Amino acid sequence: MDTETALLWGFLVLLLLVLVTIFLLLVHSGIFTHVEVKTCKPDIGEIYIAYKFARGPYKESGALFTQIHTLLPEYRTVGVYYDDPKMKQPQKLRYIVGVILAENGSAVNPEHQQLLKEHGYEFATFPAIDHAVQTTFPFNSTISIVVAVMKVYPALREYVEARSLCARPFLEVYNNKEAEILFIGPLARQDDFYVPEVQLDEDQDHQNDYDDDDRTENSSRSWNESASFVRDDVAENPTPAPTPTHAPAPAQADIMPPPQTPPTAAAATASTPPFSPPATQMPPPPAPMPPPTPPVTPATPTPAEPTEAVDTAESGSLGGEESDANTGSSFEEIDEREAAIALLAGGGDGGGDGDVKKDDDEGER
Repeated sequence: MDTETALLWGFLVLLLLVLVTIFLLLVHSGIFTHVEVKTCKPDIGEIYIAYKFARGPYKESGALFTQIHTLLPEYRTVGVYYDDPKMKQPQKLRYIVGVILAENGSAVNPEHQQLLKEHGYEFATFPAIDHAVQTTFPFNSTISIVVAVMKVYPALREYVEARSLCARPFLEVYNNKEAEILFIGPLARQDDFYVPEVQLDEDQDHQNDYDDDDRTENSSRSWNESASFVRDDVAENPTPAPTPTHAPAPAQADIMPPPQTPPTAAAATASTPPFSPPATQMPPPPAPMPPPTPPVTPATPTPAEPTEAVDTAESGSLGGEESDANTGSSFEEIDEREAAIALLAGGGDGGGDGDVKKDDDEGER
């Protein structure tokens, strides 16, 4: 029991020490520092700086501060912020980070300048001004930067808006020797604090805005003109109503069977096989005649084979003329067979008379 109590008290003491440490660190970083904003001549004069231009959220500027402080830690670092984060998207915010190489015309170390040039830094000169919005904040630790941003910028905004001032851009100068952060918002010669990259970027933004407005105006005008053209064209040439692809099904009462038409002679002939007479039974041959006058038996015509029926619709549609010709030839064959039968019958009778006459002649002799 005593061991558990001792562990609990030890945990509480440790937690209390952590909280006290955090509190003292915040106090040291300026959490309770009063921010006093004033309009005055800033504490810096004309400065010659080396810088790098960047675009994006301001919180990403810390990497550039670390880079330049690692190269030349003995110099004052400076950051210039050109856009209001409440008026622009974070990815479009523009800023520069660098170091102050010289102030008020002092000499520049050529070795340091060459080192910065090799690392891709550009160089610019900011003028000395007489009027600016300024305030300071203690720079005792890295946490001081976070605390300063949380306390200073709301105070600057309130001060500027209350007095209807136009302060831009805002400079942050970090002085390690004096442990101070200087915040400056120029009220004069503001354009001289814009480096060429920012000016070029602004010109590009203005051109893009102009192009967007021009495209919007042209597209609106073109749309109106095309719309009026379409309206006029429709008025002159009205488009007929579209014909439905599938016609509506007729009512059951409207569906009537097609009238039955009597087949024509040609159709009847084509649809049925040509007429073929049945085979005629020939009479028995007559009795043998005497050698001198043998009876002459006419040749029996061979009956014609029945014509094959037309199975397909194509042969049935040859026309009425061919069908009529076939029908006429069939009737002629019938007539010939009937004539042959009649001749055969008449020939038998004539033969008997001839025999009688022959006997009479022989008797007379």
